[in-house]
Amino acid sequence: MKKRWWVVIYPAKLRDELIATIKRKKLDIKVYCPIVHVAESRKGLIKIVESPLFFNYMFWYYDLEALPYDELSNIMHFSLLKFPNDKKYMTPRYLTGKEVGRIEKVVLSYDNKFNRLRTDVKFLRKYIGWKVMVRDGAFTGMIGTISDVRKTGTLSIGLLIFNRPIKCDMAVEYVEFVK
Repeated sequence: MKKRWWVVIYPAKLRDELIATIKRKKLDIKVYCPIVHVAESRKGLIKIVESPLFFNYMFWYYDLEALPYDELSNIMHFSLLKFPNDKKYMTPRYLTGKEVGRIEKVVLSYDNKFNRLRTDVKFLRKYIGWKVMVRDGAFTGMIGTISDVRKTGTLSIGLLIFNRPIKCDMAVEYVEFVK
């Protein structure tokens, strides 16, 4: 058999330890766990954190016949590590290189847009008058119009609440542009 991108289910808390174990034991496994930057809000403070794109899933590029799952689980000492399988054929699932490439493009485009929107106030000023939909917070799902951009990178949005326009200041991460 040849090397393929295998789908691996792992316990979320053990992601970093799992990757470190593969490096420490010098296994012939290339690990890809797509990570994106997201905004997290606690007590009104917005913090940018890294989050896996697919919760509890990562992709390993290696030859499954050269290092079968049983041997791998003994080496890794992770009893909770699993390969999702197709019930009909009882074979682990894998992705083509083309599919992994598409995932990498999605992660890259998501992060580039996020970083640019977060910091570039001049760039945001071009969007004054555009419609946006709130995607997080108390006003989730409401549509409004950008009326101004603050120096801090927050947007002043006019939302229509109970048929009355109300201005709200929101972080860029909480809205998405509507065409």
